[in-house]
Amino acid sequence: MSAKVLKKIFSSISVIAFSLMRMIIIGGLTVAFLILYIDKVTDSAFGVNNLIIILSSFTFFTVFIVLTIEIFLYLVRKEKRKHSSKEKLSESKF
Repeated sequence: MSAKVLKKIFSSISVIAFSLMRMIIIGGLTVAFLILYIDKVTDSAFGVNNLIIILSSFTFFTVFIVLTIEIFLYLVRKEKRKHSSKEKLSESKF
């Protein structure tokens, strides 16, 4: 295998690893925040519905926040690549 292929494989693996690490950290922080403040939305009068409130809030908010941040970071990286390719193109014309 050439060095270029190995570099691309290593780059892809490192991007995936950092992305998973970010997801775990952000998801953990979201769950920690929800654990601290879940008592404000639950009440003993709700009974079994408390479980539904807890599970739906843990799954929805955690997944929503993590995916929103990952999509934002992906778009930022894409914009940087586009900007750098435009700079290279403009430098090569002169």
